[in-house]
This record gives sequence, structure tokens and C-alpha cells, in this order.
Amino acid sequence: MPEVERTRWTGVDAALAVVLGWLVPGAGHLYFGRRRKALALFVLIMGTYLGGQALANFQCVFYRKSPMLKARLWFYGQAGAGLPTALFVLTNKPKFEPDEASLRFDLRPGFEIGTLWTAMAGLFNLLAVVDVYDIYYRRKHPKPKDQEAAETP
Repeated sequence: MPEVERTRWTGVDAALAVVLGWLVPGAGHLYFGRRRKALALFVLIMGTYLGGQALANFQCVFYRKSPMLKARLWFYGQAGAGLPTALFVLTNKPKFEPDEASLRFDLRPGFEIGTLWTAMAGLFNLLAVVDVYDIYYRRKHPKPKDQEAAETP
């Protein structure tokens, strides 16, 4: 069994890796030296995010000013992607205004699935951020060799 890398990571390193991983998909893994995983996460998450945006004609990421939580939940999922969501919110304004009474939109086909894909990409990125913290935790608290030998059959 390969020996766990013993390094002196601090809580600041973990926080920086988590923030980097949230802002740019895969950046937290890159910070910890996992280049292949970082590239795979970046390509998969950004591919899903941009694919969803393309399906929705690059109009599905915006914050709905509604008192109903249900109307804002999609944006919260998309916000998990970090910087890409911030860039789209700042550069794009929807070409329509939501009807507050019914929250129905006159949109082209693909808007709903595009919204779903971008929200899924944000949630996948949050899972990648949790994995970044798990990498930090395993490096900070490696299992003793005696416990590893006892766990293997």
C-alpha cells in the first residue's frame, strides 16, 4: 500500500484550496498538485456548464428577484460553479422580464434543460470542493501504518 504523503498543510492552505476550487473548477486540486484530476474536473464541469448555457442561448443564468425561494434555487445551484456564474451574471442581462405572478417565461426551447445543466455543473463543482477538503484532511491526518495493516484482509 502506498505511503500517505506527510506534509505540513495548514488551515490557510485548505481554505485557499477550497476557495480556488469553488472559483475555478479544478483549481483546488491543481493547488494540491493533482494535475490530471484538476484538468478532468475543469473539462467536465465547464463542458456541462457551457453546454447548458448553449442550450439556453446563454440566457439562463440570472438572479430572479422574487420573494419565493423556489424561483431562486436554480441560481443558487448555478452559483456553485463560482467565477463562470459571476461572469455571466455581470455580462448578461436577460432579454425578458419574469412575470412575478406566475413566474412563467416566454423562452425558446432548451431554457429549462440549460438551466438544469448549469445548476448540475454548479453542484458537481461543490462536490469537487468537498473532495479538495478531503484531500487536505487525509494529508493532515494520515492513518498510522498499524491501522492500515489491520484494515486490509
